[in-house]
Amino acid sequence: MAKKKSAEDLNVSQEIRSEYDKDSTQKPKVIADALSKRGVNVSAGYVSVILSKYRKQLGIKPKRRRRKGSAAASVSSDVVVAKRGRPAANKTSVSGGDLYADLRLVKELVAKTGSVERAREAINCFVELTK
Repeated sequence: MAKKKSAEDLNVSQEIRSEYDKDSTQKPKVIADALSKRGVNVSAGYVSVILSKYRKQLGIKPKRRRRKGSAAASVSSDVVVAKRGRPAANKTSVSGGDLYADLRLVKELVAKTGSVERAREAINCFVELTK
């Protein structure tokens, strides 16, 4: 036969849920510390598991988390970022040079000269001078 519960037996999961109901913003470690002061020894991991099941029972969906230091915020404008925040593989042109670095330089030249036509004229003059 099953053992009958005495008045002294306590339901640890129910204690965790009641502590969570007092303040739902508490972290599992804080709840575990509060319970240990009352004589119930539980780990923060166990509290986390019980709270996860309790939240599912209540119909509370977990919040979506972001990585610390969002990839978009931490990467400078001259770095191309692939999925999941990893730097993209080096894109090289047929001649073996860094195509994107060259394009950035051309963009700066066009911005400084004011138009594509003036940039072409400057490049043609440079070619004539180096002959």
